[in-house]
Amino acid sequence: MNSEKEMNELYAIVRFDDGTSNSQKLIDLIPSSWIYEVEGKGYFCSYPDSTDYCYLDNWLSTLESAETCWDSYAITIIAYAKDLKQGKRRLRRALKTDNIKISDDNTCSNNNDKSVMILSKDLLEEHLNVIQPLFLNNDPSSISLSNSNSSQISTLKGKRKNI
Repeated sequence: MNSEKEMNELYAIVRFDDGTSNSQKLIDLIPSSWIYEVEGKGYFCSYPDSTDYCYLDNWLSTLESAETCWDSYAITIIAYAKDLKQGKRRLRRALKTDNIKISDDNTCSNNNDKSVMILSKDLLEEHLNVIQPLFLNNDPSSISLSNSNSSQISTLKGKRKNI
């Protein structure tokens, strides 16, 4: 946790780099205080034993410090979160995909992302004129219906003036 921004974040979404899980991703939300860096080896976190898993939710909400008896695991930090609600939301996103995009990143987009096309006004009009309307009403009965509706409206306006 080198940057000032990372130090202000209370929670981290991490992927455990332990290869014993039959190629499944082990991802969890932990307090950032459980993370430490070993020079030349990367990031690690202290994590409780399976007998203490029932306390994890409470420890997350109270930002409990890691205990010295906990085992250490190599991790990859996926994202940080400023509060528990944001951390849980990002954890759900991380469980669905490897590449989570977070809204408060400083990078808007990279040059390889061509999902948004920026068009000039003329080009936009040209593209919109190519699109066919969803519903064409060529039924003559609907035209007479709309004419009868307009005559009913004018009759109602006339009655309103008389009142």
